[in-house]
Amino acid sequence: MEDCSSWISNIDQAESSAYLSSANANKVVISQFIKAFKTFLDTAQLPSLPRRGTKSNQVPGQSELKLK
Repeated sequence: MEDCSSWISNIDQAESSAYLSSANANKVVISQFIKAFKTFLDTAQLPSLPRRGTKSNQVPGQSELKLK
């Protein structure tokens, strides 16, 4: 009887692990992509883009209006 119950529990574990692996396959792929993208952003020499509201991004004459 012990052998039967362990055999059944092994089948249950195999089924649940197969289900989890198929369910988590997309999560693994997405997390690997995010890690690769982060390392790309860390290592790539990208030009720094001016943010909104910085002096290099303002319309000419806009700073003059603020000073008056």
